[in-house]
Amino acid sequence: MSGTATAPGEAALTLLAWAEARDWRGHDPFDLLLSPFAAPLRPFRWPSVVWTQIGRRLPWDLRHLLAVPPHENPKALALGVMGCLDLGRAGSTEGARGWAPLARRLLGSQGSDGGWGYPFPWANRHFKVPAGTPSGVVTAFVTQALVQVPEEGGKADRVMKAEAGEALLRGADFVHTRLRRIPTPHGPLLSYTPLDRRAVHNASVLAAAVLARGAVTPGGESAWAGEARAVAHATLAAQRSDGSWPYGTSGRDAFVDSYHTGYVLAALAEVDARVGLPGTEEALRRGYAYWKEAFLGGPAVGPAPATPYPVDLHGVAQGILTLLDFGDRDRAHRLATWALAHARREDGAFVFTWSPGRVNRIAYLRWVQAWMFRALAALEASGA
Repeated sequence: MSGTATAPGEAALTLLAWAEARDWRGHDPFDLLLSPFAAPLRPFRWPSVVWTQIGRRLPWDLRHLLAVPPHENPKALALGVMGCLDLGRAGSTEGARGWAPLARRLLGSQGSDGGWGYPFPWANRHFKVPAGTPSGVVTAFVTQALVQVPEEGGKADRVMKAEAGEALLRGADFVHTRLRRIPTPHGPLLSYTPLDRRAVHNASVLAAAVLARGAVTPGGESAWAGEARAVAHATLAAQRSDGSWPYGTSGRDAFVDSYHTGYVLAALAEVDARVGLPGTEEALRRGYAYWKEAFLGGPAVGPAPATPYPVDLHGVAQGILTLLDFGDRDRAHRLATWALAHARREDGAFVFTWSPGRVNRIAYLRWVQAWMFRALAALEASGA
């Protein structure tokens, strides 16, 4: 791994070149069900879960041997759009030219029902879904990118802005019409996909942010604002006394982790900024204080409270973004500096996980590279 001092902006440009050389196609920790050898397992949830977890946990990348093809992931493209726009704001010509082709690919990959999903089948303890199943989480990140498409520029840019607005409205309508409402003592949570009834706080409030974006977009439905508030309030009210949020409402989902906490903080802040959500300011203050205390005690960002290892570089990227959201650029820069010194491969990509003496060097595109690209680009733009 490279220990050479590198500026965040330079590292982001190297990652951009790395991703573009692969046409923004790659592998994912959860994509092993794409293997033809997994075909007999796909109809069954628990064998699919075991197979998927083997692919996520092995330190060796067997995807070539198992014939898992590189694939285009809408979430990675969305992170790429946001990273390129940030680099463009910081004065990078590569960033200024890089976002539009990715945005066009996102517009072209929207499902007929208005949502976006992962390009591989996946399974967890609660449910399994076929490849391409639209999800609120993927739709949230894609619409977060599309809402940032700039209005200035020539005719082509204005056309893309209009198309992005239309796609955003279809995404909000997908959340409104297709995701299930799961009752809780504090109000409804939104399901992860149209196929499940798992109540997960980060997934629900990310989907609420889609409704909030749609509500303030020309042509959007005013009722989406009230729905966004009701859904986000259910998560806001589920905050624990220590400032944390459980992953979900079931007993098996009572755990807390770093990057999903970051998602919740960012999504609640956006719902409040776009449509208003009383009580958000105090909840964010307490949630951020908890996040710092629970996850920043080690060299980077720990995966669980008071658990510094293994450092997941996805969590590091979200950590940089969370620190920037709360105005702590110095600490965000220190976190990026640690990642560049300890978790960067010789080719400029980042490892999957890092622990003293044990490193998983697999370069996952969506899970790590796209996230680190977005985080480093945001850090560069914050100092511009």
